[in-house]
Amino acid sequence: ADLYSGIHAKKGLFTGESLFGLPDQTLEKWESTLNMIAELRPESIDSFHLRLQFERGHHPPLYKMFTEGPHRFPDEDTNLLMKIMSYERLRAAGYTAKVTAHIFTLHSKTDFRMRLIKRRYTLALGTRARSEISPGRVKNHSLEQYMNLLGQNTLPIESAVKLTERQLMQREAVWGLRNYEGLDKTAFKDRFGVEVRNSFGAIITKFEELGLVADSGNIVRLTQKGKLLADEGLFK
Repeated sequence: ADLYSGIHAKKGLFTGESLFGLPDQTLEKWESTLNMIAELRPESIDSFHLRLQFERGHHPPLYKMFTEGPHRFPDEDTNLLMKIMSYERLRAAGYTAKVTAHIFTLHSKTDFRMRLIKRRYTLALGTRARSEISPGRVKNHSLEQYMNLLGQNTLPIESAVKLTERQLMQREAVWGLRNYEGLDKTAFKDRFGVEVRNSFGAIITKFEELGLVADSGNIVRLTQKGKLLADEGLFK
């Protein structure tokens, strides 16, 4: 709290991240975390679900911990409840959900961040981080290589890919749906010269039948059901 007050005294932008799905994490512990966030009131908070991965033949520590003791991790139902708790508690604290599942903002001071994200310019620092610099995508190395390259005064980039027009369209459609403002069909056509339903009509119709999206004319938005599933492989 003292650190937070100091940041505000210097008119800084205080943001934070919270992670659920951790080992030995209970609903009570997650509620305590959300209450602490509400008390500290950062201008922006990212609330993420833990993703366990197996990469390149090695076990990240949490993945190894999971394989040795999966009972220590919250099950799917508990993770879903934690996600719902994030929505309800942060909204009650005055936050506005900007992107499904994880970005919540409190003040207009964070508007610049959303403008950058919407324009597809996000610079991510750290190991395995992924940056979006339209029309491409950049991925950083894992820890050991990352530190070695930084020590050599070299950018720790593992791969850089220029996206095709189809990939850009897919990214635009996914972003639009995950954004709480929805997928703007007119803006999509202005950018790519085609109707979004001509490109992704079958999948949008399927999502409508499943009750995951709703088309209000010019905007296609996720329903509440769709928002809860947006980070669970819905767009893969």
